[in-house]
Amino acid sequence: MLGENPKLSVFTIGKLTIATNNFTFDNKLGEGGFGLVYKGKFFDGQEIAVKRLSKGSGRDERSLRMKLSLFLNFNT
Repeated sequence: MLGENPKLSVFTIGKLTIATNNFTFDNKLGEGGFGLVYKGKFFDGQEIAVKRLSKGSGRDERSLRMKLSLFLNFNT
């Protein structure tokens, strides 16, 4: 499960939708192989980046986990 790593947090789509202002274009940071990346901010002021998978990206959860694992290992 993605939330098993203490460095990762799992949020509901509802909370992420609110934080990114419904994934508006103004909050778009960029685009990668998995989909678009948006900036967001929670009510407590915490700023986040949200990678939203594209339906047609051809990527699956296993690929995403591998990418997250590499990212976390690189940033420790």
